[in-house]
Amino acid sequence: MKEAFFMFLGAFITAGFTFFLDVIKAKRDEKMHLREKREEAYFKVIHFYDVLTIDPKRKVKLPENIDIMLHEQRAMVTLYGSRKVRKLLIELDKQFSKSFNGLHPDEALYISYNDIMKQIHKELGIKD
Repeated sequence: MKEAFFMFLGAFITAGFTFFLDVIKAKRDEKMHLREKREEAYFKVIHFYDVLTIDPKRKVKLPENIDIMLHEQRAMVTLYGSRKVRKLLIELDKQFSKSFNGLHPDEALYISYNDIMKQIHKELGIKD
């Protein structure tokens, strides 16, 4: 009888530790998934604005569906990005739309872009 009690006690303790470790693993996997999605969203936005800021005089013909592309990237950042990056991205969009309407980009556009890059590096743990 005593042996059966200790056997059940051991099984109960093992089940408890297994459950606890599964919960920890699930939380870690969720954080990793969010980080991967954030990296993907940030990469797309950075790539998009790199193309646009590298060519300030618009020598490269932009795709006709640029508004749709911008909307999709903004939606990904809204879903997976942090509040700070979203606010900075909205500010950059405002600045960029002014320069996109035929005006040359001003210094503020590059400052906003650099602010976003600094925040993204900070969030993803990338050191300069």
